Amino acid sequence: MKTFVDKIQFSLTNIDKADLRIFKETIINTNAPLIILGNGGSSAIASHIANDYTKVLKKKVFTFSDSAKISCYANDYGYENSLRRFIMDFEEYFPTVILVSSSGNSLNIINAARYAISKNLEVIGLTGFSESNLLNQLCKAHKKFRFYVNDNSYGVVECVHQIILHSAVDEI
Repeated sequence: MKTFVDKIQFSLTNIDKADLRIFKETIINTNAPLIILGNGGSSAIASHIANDYTKVLKKKVFTFSDSAKISCYANDYGYENSLRRFIMDFEEYFPTVILVSSSGNSLNIINAARYAISKNLEVIGLTGFSESNLLNQLCKAHKKFRFYVNDNSYGVVECVHQIILHSAVDEI
């Protein structure tokens, strides 16, 4: 039986280092602000990496983590449309959208991805669980950058997502 650490190590061996380098170059070379979105633990990851990208890389990075704003958007537009609407309201400032979702099937993330793709924004998707998840398939179909973590554990997927996102800050 694989341990938690074994699962993380296995998942990391399946991440293409060339993709990590391209991801890092994309983040470092963009002069425009970034937006990073997620739900629950993925939102916490988004908030954490937004701080690191701002502090270490001197990037303007934003997340949708203000509880008053989240409840306002959810009430006014429906939770499933809250992230899409946030992108709509600020898309002129955020040409790059990073979407983090362990399942890759959260409707608010999917609606945000569909909208961002329809507006030709740069979309980067980080998912897990099933390779056929909706976000992974949307990114694949529209030739958007994506990382898929082949594991069914939130802990493993979330840890690997953090490592991927941190690769833009640290040496690969």
